[in-house]
Amino acid sequence: MGNIVSSVENGIMFVERKFYLKKQYLAKDLLSMITQHREVNRAYELLEDYYKGRHDIRFRTVSDKNKPNNKLVHNFPKLITDTTTSYFMGKPVTYVTESKKLGKEIEEISHINHEDDVNSEICSMVTKFGHAFELCRIDLEGNFRYNAISPKNMILCRGFDLDETPICAIYYDTKKTMRVSEEVEEMYVTVYTRDSIDEYVYRNHIVEAKEHLIYLQSTPHYFGRVPVIEYLNNEERMGAYETVMTLIDAYNLANSDSVNDINYLNDAYLKIIGLEAEPEAIAEMKENRVIVIDNPPDTKADVNWLVKDINDTHIENIKKRIVDDIHKFSMTPNISDEKFASNLSGVAISYKLHSLECRVAVMERKFSRALDQRVDMMCKYLNFKGNNFKCKDVKIVFTRNIPQNLQEIVSTVATLSDLIPYEDLVSQLPFIHDDPANLKKKLLDQKQEEADMAIPLFDVPNNKMDKEGNVVDDKAKPKEKEPDSKGN
Repeated sequence: MGNIVSSVENGIMFVERKFYLKKQYLAKDLLSMITQHREVNRAYELLEDYYKGRHDIRFRTVSDKNKPNNKLVHNFPKLITDTTTSYFMGKPVTYVTESKKLGKEIEEISHINHEDDVNSEICSMVTKFGHAFELCRIDLEGNFRYNAISPKNMILCRGFDLDETPICAIYYDTKKTMRVSEEVEEMYVTVYTRDSIDEYVYRNHIVEAKEHLIYLQSTPHYFGRVPVIEYLNNEERMGAYETVMTLIDAYNLANSDSVNDINYLNDAYLKIIGLEAEPEAIAEMKENRVIVIDNPPDTKADVNWLVKDINDTHIENIKKRIVDDIHKFSMTPNISDEKFASNLSGVAISYKLHSLECRVAVMERKFSRALDQRVDMMCKYLNFKGNNFKCKDVKIVFTRNIPQNLQEIVSTVATLSDLIPYEDLVSQLPFIHDDPANLKKKLLDQKQEEADMAIPLFDVPNNKMDKEGNVVDDKAKPKEKEPDSKGN
């Protein structure tokens, strides 16, 4: 089977991913945070390696170089991550507000920042690492900007109070530079506080507590809070496939050994019992594909292949059980399963996606709190320009990217056409992207044009359409009033 050094079982996955810092901190305290964070970074790097397909099976070794050593990688982490991201962020987040001006401002900011892409990137990192960050800032042109930041480079330091109020956020990155014909590494550190952005540099790549950061400059900001938002997958900050990595390793190993067994079969030894065969005779047998056996007296001669007995049914059952466990414990549906048909009803599809929906529901609550902070900083930015917006006036709406039975939806909408307002019915059709009010106006205009075109053909009165789309004869004479009993 060979030797595999497990990266999952050596303890690096169970390091605390939340950091605390006292309010009155020093530069050496920042370096201490970075040193602690680098221990967590080992877990982040392993999680990213598994997403990219660098699994432990790829580093398996065998003592006998002549033995087959297949290393098959089944990238369940990428499947889990991409499925979750597509399901949760496949459709844009919607901001609902009664203020048209605020809605327009948010729409413009979202367009500038390519919000759909940023949200998807954050969701992908949250699914992989268990959490991710967003940095809000104002660019050189005065626009409100926000960027997705990997937890491999960002530390959010919290206070020791009950609310765990953010004290500061530390962003660090190591770059290589040339100094006196020698390549050295420098670590650039940016600290985001409630009112300023402080920049430092550390010229020794190996961080030691006795060393100090070199202060560069400080720039004020006007958000009134640490401009870094943390997005969570769950309160434990665990990735979606983190708990099934050992199962993934087992599945990789089982399939790799199955292919090894096929190689063993192809390279099997020919066993000859009770016969003496010269090399020339063996070569002739291989060439002619015929073996002639002369059975000596009192000897039971036999020729067969020396192969290992394989219980293929047992092995396939183990593989199937592992695959089922991976999907079950990661709460990700097996879309390639034959039971996941394309013609399922809406209820059946929802049932199949129930486990994924349960996991994403937790993500939605965490994302909703984070996006509330984004909206809060948007409003502070807009109010700084002379507005008076309130973040509580904005409601955040998430829409699942669910496979839908369109025929069933259309049939339901047609059935309810006389009971539910037109706008509400149109909003249930996923292939209609126009605003329901605008769509209704277009339909009324189209009916009016059809009525106008009918005038010269059939010589009908120049009628108009009412709000409900009914023809109104504006030239019709008013009904004469009938005389009463007195003749009036």
